[in-house]
Amino acid sequence: MGAGDIRSRLSEAASTALAPVTPDYFPEELRQDFEWIMQKLTKHKPVRAIISNKLILGSIEMSTRAIKNKTGVKIAHRLVSLTERLKQIVDEANADL
Repeated sequence: MGAGDIRSRLSEAASTALAPVTPDYFPEELRQDFEWIMQKLTKHKPVRAIISNKLILGSIEMSTRAIKNKTGVKIAHRLVSLTERLKQIVDEANADL
């Protein structure tokens, strides 16, 4: 994720890498972790302009702006753990080929 504030790093990761993904992409044993991460990163509703209904700030951006650093660190740790476990599953599957 790189250097910088944990909230902005999570916002970037969620917006670019996680938003297009659904729990169905994950093996059953990892879905709960993915759902927990996404619940935390989309906890707040998006902000839209009153007249045009144009999206001003998305749910991910609103949620990451609202979290405390301590919570952001917990989310980031869980995301890293999820990524490592997913990589391990893929590596094991590839080894069986």
